[in-house]
Amino acid sequence: MSPCFRVQASFMTEEWEQIFLYERANIMNLGDIRFQWNMGLMDDNPYNSQVRKAANSEEFWKWLGALRRQRGYSDFWEDVRELKNQSGFSWHPFTLAFGEWSKDKDPLARVFY
Repeated sequence: MSPCFRVQASFMTEEWEQIFLYERANIMNLGDIRFQWNMGLMDDNPYNSQVRKAANSEEFWKWLGALRRQRGYSDFWEDVRELKNQSGFSWHPFTLAFGEWSKDKDPLARVFY
């Protein structure tokens, strides 16, 4: 198990709220990223990097309560789904460790909110 999950019990509500707000800001930035890429203001490599980050963060964001619904940015989330369906897509080790760790945990959104 990843060391970052062993310390979970020591996190206080305020610390989880800070994590929530930080990740929520990352999610809100996705619309701007898609807009910049669509307008030709961002190259493919940085855009694809953000799509990959979102694909690996999606379950964490849902568990955290930061991603309640994927309304808006539908083109971006379509790109995320397409990436996850590609045969060469591989999950980040954090994503795999989080998936294993969170199996028997209530979503944080249910615990604090």
